[in-house]
Amino acid sequence: MPLGPEFVPHAGAPEERVRSRGGQSTSLPGGRLLRHRIDAGPVLYVLTIAAVQAVLFLQPSALMTVLGVAILWPLQTRSIYIAHNHYHRRIFRWRALNLAFETSLFLQTGMPSFGFPLHHNFGHHRHYRNQDPADPDSDPHRWLGSDGQRLSRWVYAWRLLSEAVPVGRRLGLRFPRLWRNFLIVSACYAVVLGVLLTARPFHAFAVFIVPMALCLFALAWSTYVHHLGLPTADPLSASYTNVGYWSNRWGYNIGYHTAHHLKPGLHWSKLPVLHARIADRVPPHCYYEGEVAPYARMHWPLP
Repeated sequence: MPLGPEFVPHAGAPEERVRSRGGQSTSLPGGRLLRHRIDAGPVLYVLTIAAVQAVLFLQPSALMTVLGVAILWPLQTRSIYIAHNHYHRRIFRWRALNLAFETSLFLQTGMPSFGFPLHHNFGHHRHYRNQDPADPDSDPHRWLGSDGQRLSRWVYAWRLLSEAVPVGRRLGLRFPRLWRNFLIVSACYAVVLGVLLTARPFHAFAVFIVPMALCLFALAWSTYVHHLGLPTADPLSASYTNVGYWSNRWGYNIGYHTAHHLKPGLHWSKLPVLHARIADRVPPHCYYEGEVAPYARMHWPLP
């Protein structure tokens, strides 16, 4: 289904715009540091998590550190959504601030600068409608196995994580600058983790390495339901949409997934506006409540 001109980015515009129902475009004002002032909230959230991590890392008691990490980690997973949105549209105007912010995001989520955009933006978003297991350019988030059967959620998550670096390396042949930058920042991250491990081995492992690994698994686990059972070339019926208020408050509008895939560079706060424009063109079976959609259960049952 062809998209109207309201979905075409305005060339040269300093901000992403989406036409409202009244026909006028809306934009998000920025500041001297932030591209969009509304991102002050996510930035403060990430900085707060980072501050708590620092306190736990310096905590003398190993038991209190473990208890603190157990309490913090569920809140820490929200940084996954912030990182996702940031890598689609950088929060800060200054490159140095973005890189510093991405270091904090890495230490919270394990999602690396340059590496995640390479895999996600240029891998998943360009190929999410290609579920062909025999095609090396198929979706890295492919939910079909080599036998053409639906993967279980555990197998999907394991395959996604275990193949992330090989997929990134293959994509890096097409985008060598991104791959090179990923290798550089990865070396820097390794130095940072090395220093933390040298200074306080147990605390570094408990506060950073284990929660980062768990966040990566949580990321892989959560993406299973986004396109499951929708092998179609039509972008309006290739993703599921969740319009639940609280899930989108927590996930910074991640539920408006069809709108996000139509315009990945659109700021997260404007996705509801775009969804309102396309809502009547999204098939009813492409709405869900966050778990495996009934349509996927019915048409693509587990073998």
